[in-house]
Amino acid sequence: MSPRIFKEGGESKLSFTYIPKRLPHRERQREELLSLLLPVVKSQCRISRAVYLYGPSGSGKTATVKLVLRELRNRYSFLKSIFVNCRFTSTEFSLFQQIAKKLVPSFPTRGYSSLELLVNIYEYITKNDICPIIVLDEFDVFIKRNGVSSLRDLLKIYESTSEGPSITLILITMEPHTSLNALPTIRLKNQFKKYSVEDLYDIVLYRAEESFVEGVLSEELAYLISRLGYKFGYGSARYCIELLQHSGYIALFSGLDSIEYWCVIEAFRRMEPSIELFEPITPPKAIEVLESISMNSTNRNPYVEVKKLLKILPNYDDLLTLLKNMDRSGYVDLMETRGVKYVASLIPPNMLEVLKSGAS
Repeated sequence: MSPRIFKEGGESKLSFTYIPKRLPHRERQREELLSLLLPVVKSQCRISRAVYLYGPSGSGKTATVKLVLRELRNRYSFLKSIFVNCRFTSTEFSLFQQIAKKLVPSFPTRGYSSLELLVNIYEYITKNDICPIIVLDEFDVFIKRNGVSSLRDLLKIYESTSEGPSITLILITMEPHTSLNALPTIRLKNQFKKYSVEDLYDIVLYRAEESFVEGVLSEELAYLISRLGYKFGYGSARYCIELLQHSGYIALFSGLDSIEYWCVIEAFRRMEPSIELFEPITPPKAIEVLESISMNSTNRNPYVEVKKLLKILPNYDDLLTLLKNMDRSGYVDLMETRGVKYVASLIPPNMLEVLKSGAS
């Protein structure tokens, strides 16, 4: 029987564009955003809102917005949502140009000023009775280059007519911007904070359940992925999902029927090539510790109790200090849960051999 890692269609569920049916630990943000947008959609966009939300990269901002808008589109077919990544819009004109192209790919944009283009966009929206919600993602980049005057134009354009719909905006930034306070924006009360390790663990388990055949990923390896996402991905769910995806592919192409410990570490090292080589920390001792961890861990559970290592290495009076240094340098992941310390090696077998040959 050929090895199976992914469910049928499971690979696509770890892609960057996939939005799951639910987002663990973002339920309150979803409910609040939905409550703000529902009156707009029910009025068929005869009322306008500018909703503002912010948080660090990978904290679920864009995914939450897409999930809510998908729910609304399923209920209200007349709703039109337009996503623009402002990282690729350097000017006011290019912003309006992107909105026009997302609205209608063949929309003519050449030969117009920014304001003329905006008027044409609004005339098209009015003529076709479209209810538009425009999402400006990574809006920080645009603000730094252009300020917020374009927002005023977008929010006020409908005042030129009493017949047409208004335009609702959703602004997504990484940090709060005081310049937005001058506009009639509504900031989400439930902001997007950095995920905790436990949050990431729940997310990894949920996405693994959606994507992998049952039993492919152990709970211990899911926890390791969440720990790495917290430490090296700065609490980013996107980082964990990418690590999960790479680990699955490595297991698949290696002919395995489950993800093993070394698959996660190999995937991690590919994602973090800048920390592939370390400054030596008492190399002989460090290598002996790594070998002991490797010998006492399993393919499904990478963590070894530190107390057990103390019995294996009784002459290492400074073992805990050494492990803390190795943790800071990327050799190991040292953690404590319920008063018990555990450690996992972050060095794949092939790299451990390189370190051993270099120390000899």
